[in-house]
Amino acid sequence: MRCSRSLPTFAVLVTVVAFAACAASGVTPSLDDQGDGDAAAKSDRGTGPGDPNPADTGADSRNDAGEGGLFTCTPSSGPSPDLVINEIDYDSVGSEEQQEFLEILNRGNADRSLEGLEVVFFNGGDRTDLKHVDLTPAGTLPAGGYLLIGTNTFDAGVPVRFLPIDAKVIQNGPRDAVAILDRTTHQVIDSLSYEGVYNDACNLSEGTETTAQDNNDTPGSLIRAPNGTDTNVASADWKFTSTPTPGTANP
Repeated sequence: MRCSRSLPTFAVLVTVVAFAACAASGVTPSLDDQGDGDAAAKSDRGTGPGDPNPADTGADSRNDAGEGGLFTCTPSSGPSPDLVINEIDYDSVGSEEQQEFLEILNRGNADRSLEGLEVVFFNGGDRTDLKHVDLTPAGTLPAGGYLLIGTNTFDAGVPVRFLPIDAKVIQNGPRDAVAILDRTTHQVIDSLSYEGVYNDACNLSEGTETTAQDNNDTPGSLIRAPNGTDTNVASADWKFTSTPTPGTANP
């Protein structure tokens, strides 16, 4: 029942009766003639457990796919023709504020618009999609071009496109993952699951999972080797290198 405070002279008695009926039914009468209060009451952006649309946790967070372990997607069915996750340093030596990064390469032969795409970081500990980073601000990635997503320590001196993220967004494992996603269709363009398989609602390991691991004792990163190779079998495509190369070709 929707109750308003529109009070034509001939309807005062009717209104009083209607408000009494609202109170008896447990409905809180609305005093918002524009309907804003009702709209707010019907908002589906909550924070309670099991809520299908939890509130945003950051400026670059997008929850159209859902957070809190409710993420669903269509896994990639084969090698990506253009955009690939090409390198990741997910466990820096020292603190989390060091230069952790994710590198995306356009290995295709044509420029690729990033409109409507996002990178999703997954936490294997509580099986949630931790952070959604909109790629739209990066514009178009030219053929052979690189995009870096990383902590603000990469904000200077990197001769490629760059999107900053907060420290600790890139998870250290085990069973963590990252994916490039079309946020409209939820189609995975490319993905990597490391230190185990992330398959809570969508298997992101691409065939047999890689056994390559990063660590915080030795500088290094996981890379596609050779540079840009994508066979859709992670165990064949990825290795550890002690020479990270953010924004340039992998060794």
